[in-house]
Amino acid sequence: MLLPGLLPIWPLASEPVCSAQKDSLSLIIFSNNFPRVFNSLQHLLGYLHNTLDKKLSLTPGKSELNLEIYSDASWGGKLSRLAHGYLGKLLDCTVTWCSKRLVTVASSTFHVKFMALGIAAQYRQWIQHLLQEITGNMLTIGLKCDNASCMKIVTDCTSNKRTHHLDREFFISNQLLHNGLATLKWVCSTEMLADVLTKALGSQLQSTFANRLLNS
Repeated sequence: MLLPGLLPIWPLASEPVCSAQKDSLSLIIFSNNFPRVFNSLQHLLGYLHNTLDKKLSLTPGKSELNLEIYSDASWGGKLSRLAHGYLGKLLDCTVTWCSKRLVTVASSTFHVKFMALGIAAQYRQWIQHLLQEITGNMLTIGLKCDNASCMKIVTDCTSNKRTHHLDREFFISNQLLHNGLATLKWVCSTEMLADVLTKALGSQLQSTFANRLLNS
């Protein structure tokens, strides 16, 4: 059996528990808006203080040997940079995560989440080949999204006016599903673990997600 410990941990941006807070603070730290800087710094320090005793556990669970990738994004307005993130769990262990801001501007929440799903689908292709080299089997990758509109459109092979300017993201995701290389499942917002990578959460929800992310 493949143990998650054999896989390297890919923190492509920062620690998963405080990625969104760090990115938010980095954008305003050099601004003259001192109250906003103070609030963001206070929020980040609160996250760190509440997770001092937490650590990432790579103890395999009882789930099947499939990789689940949670994809999410936050939309800050038509003139704001979007933030996207994805998180992968193998045998109930968090083995990969990414939280980044993009220069792309999206016109709605649907657009930014649709783009984030396409980015997660591209990453899926790379890690799927890596797992195939290690295990000798082509594992099924489960993509998880909390936006019903994205679910409906990405599984529809017909042309759609809402996505004519997002052809790349549409065809990447749609082709993977059509070829059976990935599955797509809707999850409610309270189960979307990637939320912690894209937005500042309340203490209770952040603590719940942190426990699930770190498998503690």
